[in-house]
Amino acid sequence: MDEGADGIKSLTRQRGEEEEILLRKTLDSIGRTLASPYFSAKEAVFIPAEKGTEKGFAETDGLFVSKAGIFVFECKHMTGTVIGKINDRLWTKTGETVLSFPNPILQSKRHADAAAAYFDVPKDCCRSFAVFNDTCTLDEEIDRNVLRTGTLEKSLAPYLKETRLSPDALDAVLSRAEKLSPDEKLRKKHAAYIEQRKKERRSEKKRR
Repeated sequence: MDEGADGIKSLTRQRGEEEEILLRKTLDSIGRTLASPYFSAKEAVFIPAEKGTEKGFAETDGLFVSKAGIFVFECKHMTGTVIGKINDRLWTKTGETVLSFPNPILQSKRHADAAAAYFDVPKDCCRSFAVFNDTCTLDEEIDRNVLRTGTLEKSLAPYLKETRLSPDALDAVLSRAEKLSPDEKLRKKHAAYIEQRKKERRSEKKRR
């Protein structure tokens, strides 16, 4: 990979991290307006899962808990135009560079299912969201089904008026959520696994 490609990859990663930080700051700000207890993860967290996820855990960019339930978020920062269908396994970003990436709506839904199992609550107590930056262009179908960083508080307001966790259930979930602090060894293991899967997929394509 040449220096230009390396630079683009580094900048993309940096912007993605900045978008995730903004997401988590916004969630914490929302939490501080609530009258009831809440939890807002300060970093990406790994939710243990028995099956259906890579290496037995799901990494979610944002985790928020209140009496309204458990909210998990998959955050994306993109430039150009994103195209795809709600149930497509992969979406594509077009523009100066073309990139295929996993459908974040499906990703977040899997993470929500993992959260329901980990916190031992019904699945309808867990909500999943994909959040994109404000400046990219999304296909109409996609745009109707994802949130935008700049209007996140307004978009979540109707959900936060509900009560899906009883006081006792909320206490139990908050207690378990506090234990989901990031583990650097786990993070590196996860990154290595993802990179290995990418290499395997590239090798499969070459053999076809």
